[in-house]
Amino acid sequence: LISKMTTNMKIRNGLFPPPGGHLSATKGGGKKKTDWHWKLAIAMFEKHDVFGKSFKLVLDAQRQERIMALRVEYQQLVRLASHGMRSITAKHIADMGQTGAGLK
Repeated sequence: LISKMTTNMKIRNGLFPPPGGHLSATKGGGKKKTDWHWKLAIAMFEKHDVFGKSFKLVLDAQRQERIMALRVEYQQLVRLASHGMRSITAKHIADMGQTGAGLK
């Protein structure tokens, strides 16, 4: 999850926009976070050893309502995992202090 988020700058900027003005649509602005969760799910599961076959079924599905139901499941999986990582990271930052040197 972390490597896919950090190596793909479009996904990274879409999920965590940099400070400043509004981004253009080509740089991640204007899309919902769920769209970026879906792109992250594709990056993570499309070539995965264990989940790759079942994820390919989602990508190849013909019925639109089934596609959306499965897509939402994968988006939720990615959203929950990234939320958990953000919570853990925020706790560590608070424990270590803002400089990373720890509290004295």
